Amino acid sequence: MSKEGCQINQTEAENVNTEDYLKQQEYKLSKIQGRKDKFYPALKDLPRIFQDFKDIILNSDQKSEEDQQKVINFLGYLQIIQVMEIPNQFYEDFIMMLIPSLKIKYVSKGEVIYKINEEQQQFYILLNGYIDIFYPKSFQEVQNETELIKQQELQKEQSKKKKRYYERENVISDQELLFQQKKNEEIQLDTFKKIDEEKGKTRIFDANGVLLYKKIETLQMKGSDFGYTQKKKAFAIGGSQLQDKKATVLCISLEAVKEAKNVIQEKIDQKIVEIKPFFKGIHLLTIQRIL
Repeated sequence: MSKEGCQINQTEAENVNTEDYLKQQEYKLSKIQGRKDKFYPALKDLPRIFQDFKDIILNSDQKSEEDQQKVINFLGYLQIIQVMEIPNQFYEDFIMMLIPSLKIKYVSKGEVIYKINEEQQQFYILLNGYIDIFYPKSFQEVQNETELIKQQELQKEQSKKKKRYYERENVISDQELLFQQKKNEEIQLDTFKKIDEEKGKTRIFDANGVLLYKKIETLQMKGSDFGYTQKKKAFAIGGSQLQDKKATVLCISLEAVKEAKNVIQEKIDQKIVEIKPFFKGIHLLTIQRIL
């Protein structure tokens, strides 16, 4: 082949690659922009949409088309649903398949939603209230706390021997007691003690009584998702900030998500079979991006 022929072929290949790249970027953009106006509610409408959603899920056995659209609007707001990369034309079908699996759960302060390493077939969306998330501490963090406990015990023993500091010691002890009570409540110590009493496979405290888990965050933003794995990687517990009221969470079946994705993929595959004759010479991935 001549040098000019090679250059022409190279130019054509670069054009095809550029075209595929542009189509891919356009496809990714369309998945966000294409359904933004239709599915994603404005911030000012969120309180109403949340309330509508809870009323529909709790009170409606037979959901009207209007109710179903409200559910679609709500789920369209959720980031966990947005990143599932469902093509626009199948988006409503996907969400409709999830609706039968939706359940509402009320969570009290200190109530365990799931434990670390626990197998569960659902994940959760926070609708209202607080949820504390606890992850394992590092080995160094446990060692540091162990050393701190030993130092505190040594200081207490030394203070008891110095009777002239007796009154001052009582004042400090009262302050320490209030601080410790608040700290114990914050880290949900009573809840972890109950878990430990169940004598499960997961260790809760080390030999020195140090809690092996730490609170890494408190979920409080409506629409926050958590527990999106079958084998849970943390503890999720009703927030220590809850008093008389309970947190409200939406439970969504992981199995329902998996089945819905499979159905959508079958529809995509069928669509590809139908239109493939019209796209001779174009790579299969390009056809999928066009869909």
